Amino acid sequence: RANISLVSLGEDLELVDDLDDDDAPADIPSFEELSALGIPELRSTVSKATEVISDMGAIVDTEKKKREKWAAENSLRRADLVPLALCAMRHLARKRQLVPALEKGKAAHLKRVEEKKAAAAATNAKS
Repeated sequence: RANISLVSLGEDLELVDDLDDDDAPADIPSFEELSALGIPELRSTVSKATEVISDMGAIVDTEKKKREKWAAENSLRRADLVPLALCAMRHLARKRQLVPALEKGKAAHLKRVEEKKAAAAATNAKS
């Protein structure tokens, strides 16, 4: 409404939203109330509304990302991989490869932990 009032006062603006006056909430000023305001007040109203819209858009984007993450987590919960892991471990145990694989995994994990510690120490030393 404020943008339309600015246009009616001769300001050059691009109208990007289409809102029926009857659909507006009660706390939004009417065209009659806005026509009584000057151009600086209207510009201030437009800038505040634009800021609120962008803030709300950021909140909506955050919520969408959160829900996408939830959907991904839920899909992982539905695919229970525990039986597969147990079957693989049983197979390795029958072939007497479970203990060597476990030791190899422990060694690889310890190596990654040490590398992370060294990288963190190097980063702290630079600071």
